Amino acid sequence: VKYSCPAELILFWEEAYGLEFTEELLKSLQEKPNLIIRVNTLKNSRQDLEKILYAEGIETEIVEEMNNALILKGSGSISNLKSFSEGRFHVQDLASQILCEILSPKRSEIVADMCSAPGGKSFTLAQIMNNTGKIYAFDLYDHKVKLINDGAKRLGINIIDARVRDALSDDCNFEMADRVLCDVPCSGLGIIRRKPEIRYKDFQMLEKLPKLQYNILCNSEKFTKVGGMLMYSTCTLNPKENGEIANRFLDEHKNYVPYNIQGIKLKGTIDEPSNQLTLMPNVNNTDGFFIAAFKKIG
Repeated sequence: VKYSCPAELILFWEEAYGLEFTEELLKSLQEKPNLIIRVNTLKNSRQDLEKILYAEGIETEIVEEMNNALILKGSGSISNLKSFSEGRFHVQDLASQILCEILSPKRSEIVADMCSAPGGKSFTLAQIMNNTGKIYAFDLYDHKVKLINDGAKRLGINIIDARVRDALSDDCNFEMADRVLCDVPCSGLGIIRRKPEIRYKDFQMLEKLPKLQYNILCNSEKFTKVGGMLMYSTCTLNPKENGEIANRFLDEHKNYVPYNIQGIKLKGTIDEPSNQLTLMPNVNNTDGFFIAAFKKIG
């Protein structure tokens, strides 16, 4: 009752992370998350955008971990801001921005974002690539593909090819990719601060999701070039959807090796292999998020 979370979920986290850590996690989930944006570096620098937002009456705060992230203070509805309509930024939590920096595609490379909608990660990746190369952004539904296209147009991005596609499909009507991102459907236990209703979902769904997630990852690896990077991510805090899937993938795919991603300056949360990173609201002040990276060697 104290933390407005079902006892079953609390016990689940206690088993995964321990009692003391779970208490800190539960406290953090009661807090209001920051509204974080990603500066559209195709149109302005962070310093320029700070000045533009200040002129619109919006206070900003720099995020030390990310050069092109800003926290907005008292912005109200951002869709009413001229700077938003001009495509000078898009909303994106720090965890997703960290993922994009780790994936770090080079200019002129090919990227496949297998579960892309609403497109935030594809947008940031396009900006990192300076709007060169190619990004295939896939989703299962027409209306979500439209969201990606609309967002890309507002931001002035023209390298995104958004298409309707089932992530479990063998269809390969696109180029093999240098970097493949699988940000898979998940239980969402890492974004309870933003969507409190998630904590009351049927807990049995946790047993069904790992099979789907693993199948998406295994299907997507076929479209990664030799020497390329495959990345798996979720916005949940459930080892069965996170580390267990990443470990199983390496066990069953000998043509992949771990890709070290722990060189970034972030406070660690749990003991995990060098190719995995779990971000926690109570430690990193981000959404709860999991990232695993693999390099294809043959």
